[in-house]
Amino acid sequence: MEKLKKKLEPETSQSQIDNSKVEALASASKAQTLKEEGNKFFQKRDFEAAMLRYTEAIKLLPKDHVEVSHIQSNMASCYMHSEPGEYTKAIYECDLALSITPDHTKALLKRARCYEVLNKLDLALRDVCMVSKLDPNNPMASEIAEKLRKTLESKGLRVNDDSVIELSPDYVEPIEVSPVLWAEELKERGKKNKKSKQVLEKNNNLESEKGKEKIIDKQSKKKVKGKQEEKVIIEDKSIRDVKFVYSEDIRIAELPLNCTLFQLREVVHERFPNLRAVHIKYKDQEGDLVTITTDEELRMSEVSAERSLETKRFYVMEVSPDQDPFYGRLVEMKKLKTTADSFKTKVNGKGKCKIEDWMVEFARLFKIKANVDFHTCLNLQELGMKMNSEAMEEVVTSDEAQGPFDRAAQQFQEVAARSLLKLGNVYMTRARKRLSLLRGGSEQVEAAYQCAQRDQMKAKEMYQEAMRIKPNLFEVLMALGLQQFEEARLSWYYVIVRHLDLKTWPYETVVQLYRSAERNIKRAMEGLKNQASPTDEAAKLKKSWLDVLSCALLYERSIMEYKLDLPTSQENLEAAVKMFGSEVSHGRDNTDI
Repeated sequence: MEKLKKKLEPETSQSQIDNSKVEALASASKAQTLKEEGNKFFQKRDFEAAMLRYTEAIKLLPKDHVEVSHIQSNMASCYMHSEPGEYTKAIYECDLALSITPDHTKALLKRARCYEVLNKLDLALRDVCMVSKLDPNNPMASEIAEKLRKTLESKGLRVNDDSVIELSPDYVEPIEVSPVLWAEELKERGKKNKKSKQVLEKNNNLESEKGKEKIIDKQSKKKVKGKQEEKVIIEDKSIRDVKFVYSEDIRIAELPLNCTLFQLREVVHERFPNLRAVHIKYKDQEGDLVTITTDEELRMSEVSAERSLETKRFYVMEVSPDQDPFYGRLVEMKKLKTTADSFKTKVNGKGKCKIEDWMVEFARLFKIKANVDFHTCLNLQELGMKMNSEAMEEVVTSDEAQGPFDRAAQQFQEVAARSLLKLGNVYMTRARKRLSLLRGGSEQVEAAYQCAQRDQMKAKEMYQEAMRIKPNLFEVLMALGLQQFEEARLSWYYVIVRHLDLKTWPYETVVQLYRSAERNIKRAMEGLKNQASPTDEAAKLKKSWLDVLSCALLYERSIMEYKLDLPTSQENLEAAVKMFGSEVSHGRDNTDI
C-alpha cells in the first residue's frame, strides 16, 4: 500500500498542477472578455458599466498580472472622462497600474494629465519626463512637457534642459532685516492702512534700504520683538515634531499639520531610507497599536495625540511590498528622482527636443475632422474600420461599382454551384458502391437497391440546386445526365435480378429517365462548345467522354427496349453503333474514359 501511495502521489500532484493551469487559462480568457466588454462600454461613454466590467476582470487575475495594470489604466480613463472628472481616483488607479508595471507609459501620461488639472505641475512634469525617458519618440509626452514648461515660465519659474524647476534669474533672495528696521516699517505701514504681514515680508527689502539712516528708540525694539515672537508662534502652529519608532531606533522628524497619509509615508521613507515596505501604526487610548490605512484614521491619531502633552509617536513596522499600497509609488518616485536629473533630449546634439508647431496644428485638425475626443487615446483599428465603412458606403452606391459587383456575384454563384456539384458526386459514389451488392440474396438485393436509390435521389437534388444557381454550367448538366442514366440502369438491373414480370412492370418511368439524360447530355455538349476554345485539349477530352456516355446510354436503352419488344430498340442500337464508330474513326483512345 505504501508503494502504491508513493506512485499515486506524483500523479495526483501533477494532475493538480494541470488543473490549476487550466483554471488560470480559463480565468485569463474570461478576464479578457470582460475587458473587451468594458472597452465597448467606454466607447459608448457608459463609464459605470465599463468600470464594473473592469473590476470583475481584475478579480479573476492575479494581483501582479501584467494585464491588471492595463485594466487599472483603463479605469483611470473612466474616472478622467466622467462628469465631473474624478482626477484623484484616476491618480490612484494609475498608481496601482504603475506598481505592477513601472514603465507603463500610458498610465504615466494619464497621471500627468490629472496632475496638470489639479495644478500640480511639478508632479505632472516629473511623469512626462519619465515617459520621454522610456519612449523618446512619444509625441504626446513632448507636447505636454512643452506646455508645462510654458505654464511654469509664465509663473516666474524656469525649467532647464534637465527638466529641473529653478527660480527665475531675476529672483532676489530677501536679506535679513534687523528688528529696528522692522519697527520703522511697521510704524509707517500702520499710519497708512495696516496691511497684512505677508505684504510687509514681501516688500521689506525695499523699505529697509530707506530706513537704514533713521534713529530707532528702545520702545520700537520691544514692539518688533513682540511681532517676531508672534510670527514664530504662527510658524510653529503649522509644523510639529513627531517621533518615528522602528524597533529600538527612534528618529525625530517635522510633520505638517493635516498632512495626508502619503505625505506621512514619504517622511518615513526619508527618515528610514533602508526600509522597503512598511505599515505605520499609533497607540490608541487603550494602548493598542492601530495601523493607519486612510487619511481619516490619521486624523483620529492626531486627536488622540492632542490629549497628551507628549510628542506624538508613530510606530513603523516592515511588511511585504504587496501589503504597502504606497510602495510602488515611492519606488517609482525614487527612479524618477535619479533619472529626471540626467534626462536630456537633444536633436543632432544641439538644443532640446521640440515638436514643430505645424505638426501640433495638423494633429489637432485631424482630431477635429475625425471627431475624436482630445483626451482619449486613439483606437486606430476601430477608427480605421469606421472610416473604411463610410468610404465603402459611398463607393458601393456608385454606378462604377455595379460592374465589379456583378462579376463578383457570378463568381460566387459558380463557387456555390461547383460545391453542390461535388457534394452530388459524393452521393453518386456511394450509390455505385451499392451496386456490387445486387448479386446477393433477395433481402440483400432489396436493401442495396433502396440505399442506392436514396443516394441517387440526394445527388439529383444537389445537381438540380446547382443548376438553379448556375444554369449554364455544363459540368452540372453533364453530372445530372449521368445521374439520370445510372438511375434508369439501376431500375432495369433490379428488375432483371429480381425476375419481375416485364409485361406488368411500368417501364415508362425508366424510358423517361433515358430521354431526360440524353437531353441533358446534349445541353452539356452545347455548353462545352460555347465555353471552350477549339485548341483546348481538356475540352476535347470532355467532348469524347460525353460522346461515349451517349453511346452507352443508347446501347443500354436499346437492350431494355429489346427485352420489352419496343419498336425503337433497333433505331437506338444503330445510333449507338454509328456514334461509337465515329469516335473510333477519329483515332481517339477511349479506354480510360
